[in-house]
Amino acid sequence: MVAENRTFYFRKLVRDETVPGYEADPTVIEMDWRILTRQELKRALIAKIHEEADEIPVEEDDLDEVAAEIGDLKDVVDALAALYGISEESIAASRRLKNEKRGGFASGHHIDSITVVPGSYWEKYCSQDPAKYPEE
Repeated sequence: MVAENRTFYFRKLVRDETVPGYEADPTVIEMDWRILTRQELKRALIAKIHEEADEIPVEEDDLDEVAAEIGDLKDVVDALAALYGISEESIAASRRLKNEKRGGFASGHHIDSITVVPGSYWEKYCSQDPAKYPEE
């Protein structure tokens, strides 16, 4: 019995050399791909940020793998910044300003919930995005 060809659906942004690599691979029979519009690329890069972030291992067993995955994430963030025309200097200045005002993330502070006064800024802020700030 002869095995049938199999089709796998990626439905995601891939690195620039992936398509030419698959086109040159004799085991790839057919490939459906296209170049995204600017708006589609923005959405795809944002989705890719989530994908790459999810691939960063929590365990520190293989620091080379951790570095590689963080590097992938940085590549995607850099591509998104370039698409918007935002320079590294501008990003660094924004980071410095936000860090001066609100700090960074190194301390590991984690909020489980907050209870707020009705009509307050935080009630309005959190209630505008119930998926992000649900009430249980």
